[in-house]
Formats: sequence, C-alpha cells, structure tokens
Amino acid sequence: MKIILFRPQPDANLNDTFIEYGTKVILKEVLGNSIYFQNVYFEPLNVETLPSHDLIVVCGTPWIWDQCTKSIKYQELMTLLNQSDKPKIGMGLGSCFPLEMNFKAKLRIKSRVPNLDYVLGFFDYVFVRDKLAAKICKTMAKKAKLLCCPSVFAKEFINFLPLREKNDLVFFYAPQFGLSGGVLNNNFVKHYIDLQVDYARKYQAKVICINEDEFELANSIGLNVKLFKTPSELASELSGAKTLLSGRVHGCMFTVGACIPAALLPVDTRFLTYRYCGGKIIMTDKISNISYKDLHPCKFNYINEKKKWKKFLTFSLESTGLL
Repeated sequence: MKIILFRPQPDANLNDTFIEYGTKVILKEVLGNSIYFQNVYFEPLNVETLPSHDLIVVCGTPWIWDQCTKSIKYQELMTLLNQSDKPKIGMGLGSCFPLEMNFKAKLRIKSRVPNLDYVLGFFDYVFVRDKLAAKICKTMAKKAKLLCCPSVFAKEFINFLPLREKNDLVFFYAPQFGLSGGVLNNNFVKHYIDLQVDYARKYQAKVICINEDEFELANSIGLNVKLFKTPSELASELSGAKTLLSGRVHGCMFTVGACIPAALLPVDTRFLTYRYCGGKIIMTDKISNISYKDLHPCKFNYINEKKKWKKFLTFSLESTGLL
C-alpha cells in the first residue's frame, strides 16, 4: 500500500519529524511492513510531483486555530485533497489558540472560520490529540476520536543511541519565534524566558534548542546552549534526560512513558496535547521561579494507548475499504 504523509517541510521544526515517525509506527502496527511511505511537504507544496497513492494521511501539528483556513497551510491542504479521490485520514490533529482566549470563543470557531467544516468533510476519519480539538470537531458535526499524539511512539522508529550520562535538561524555547509569537505581549515573553534561564543556572542544567534564532538568543543571554539539527541526535539527548523542563510540547512528548520527571511551559493550547498524556503543566503567569519539585513523570500507560490506536485505526481503515 502506498501512503502519502502530508507534513511540514523538514527544516521547519524538528519536532514535526517526531510526529511523522510516530505516525509511521502506528500505521505499521496495523498494516505491517508491506507499505510504502511517501512524504509530501507543504509550505511550499509541489503538486506537480504528487505521487501515486492508496491513502493520504495528514500528520499532526496544529490544524485548528482562529482563522486557520485563511493560511497558506490550508490552501495547500485543499489543493492536495481536491486532487485525490483516495481515502483521507487525519492523525493527531491539534488546536493552537492563545491561552488568554475565552473557551467559549474557541468553540465558536465555526462562525469565525466558516470553511473549517467543509475542509473536515474531506476526511474519512479524523484523530485529534487534545480535548479542545475534539470539541471543535463536534461543533462542526465531524466525528473525531481523541487519542494521544502519535509522536509518543516516535522512539520506536528512530535509530538512536541512548546517552549513558544522565543530564538535567532545559529544552529552551523563545515563544516570540513560534506560532503564537504574534499575540504574546513583551512582559509574558520576558518572564517566560527568564524562568528558563533562572532554572538552568540554579540547577546547572544542560540547555538545548532546535532553532537558530533561539540558539543566538540563548548565547546572547550567556547560556551555554547546544543546537540540534537531526532527529536521532535530539532523541539521544532526550533519552538521557534525568529531568526535563521544556517550552516545546514534543520535547516533553518524547519523555512520555519513560518515567522522566518533566514539565511543560505553555504558550498556547498545544499544551493540552501533553496534558492528555498526564504531563505536568506550569502556567508561567502564576509563578516567579521553578524548582525540581515542580517536575513530575507522566502517568501514562504506553502499551494500552498503543492498543487503542491500533484498534481505532484498524476500524477507520476498514470503513474506507482499505482493510
């Protein structure tokens, strides 16, 4: 079976590759090894080279936010979906709204994004990774199954060597460079960064990042930071964590099921992805410092969650006639 995986460009965000790898693990659980994956990247999308396929899988990353259907990302998604008459499944779609946005306003997204229900209608089945995304799909009369983000299973796909040395880690994140950067005020950003810097210095934690702008910023602050550019190197580092404080959701997601004390500093509703897995969330506007005692391992049953994915993905593929 030939499967198109629709995902962001590889150099956009290294964590998107963790999502891709976890998605492949689940698909292989159901379909075995007789499948051929073909990545199709968006922003930009090259429709002239769209390969032959039996199934389109849209990988996770945020797909539901205010005015999302006006983005280039959605325009390219619609181009892809309109060109294919094959079954289509969304795996691990998530929400991305500002933290201060009223919950009821988030659920009124149908009136603010009138074409979202039309886009969702192209999918034969949708899996979402957070409760807000599930509730929004419900308002669109689109049934969606809430399961953990596929990135949890990425470690089974990546060829990496776990580090023998265990480190306290800070996965540094500068939110002004991220998806929600345009709506965050300067005081929030400064406090958010200061919390990470103070924690790293207090516990002499190893600081890592995956973004060039963040690397330069961390260096300018005086942090000794290591920049990672490949999934295998990042996976090795995260697997060797003794503790982890992270501004990046999928830095934390890699530690799910590994009994590593960790915590996520949220900037938008992507934190719900980690909370669903039992992860510790620290709301930065309510604290002045962070200590070891604020970090906790996830209460997450890895085997059971994988069984759930296998069960419901099998059902969805059977409903499309592919199984």
